[in-house]
Amino acid sequence: MNIADARGPETLATGDMELVERDVADPHFNPAYSRKKKPETVTVQVNIRESSIAQMHARGQIDDAQQVAADRFRSVFERAGLSGVQGMDTTRERVDGGQRHAGYTDTRLDAARELSLLARELGKIGYPVCILVCGERLSVRDTARRMLGQPPKKRELEYYGRLLRDHLDLLCFHWGYKKKGP
Repeated sequence: MNIADARGPETLATGDMELVERDVADPHFNPAYSRKKKPETVTVQVNIRESSIAQMHARGQIDDAQQVAADRFRSVFERAGLSGVQGMDTTRERVDGGQRHAGYTDTRLDAARELSLLARELGKIGYPVCILVCGERLSVRDTARRMLGQPPKKRELEYYGRLLRDHLDLLCFHWGYKKKGP
């Protein structure tokens, strides 16, 4: 998995978007048709306001491996079907040819099993923080507010930021993006 490289000075902010240029692996690279071992990189623009993880990475608050781990956690969370969960609307009449509920697919069950394993590894405090920041895309401030039940003080905000970074490191170790030190 390629870890993207964010460049700070080329930021363009407009309204609800803040665009940053990043070099990523060429998505059209096919090793079968190339003599090169590694794909070349292309420069793309990314909206860092799309998630607090992207903002933290662009500001140097988390490193490349932590961002990749957060994105992978978010992917597992979304595959498990936990983002945007809605109840069934029993007031709507079912019509022939209408969409049926897909049920629990193998992909969804595998993702739920992986989340269960991660919940045990991250613990009672770290797992909910990762769910809120990585999965539901809340800011660290909003996560602290939800966990505490009141607006966080500066020290509490710093605590939750550090807690997130520490648990992103645990995810990095779990998936092999970083190696544990001596």
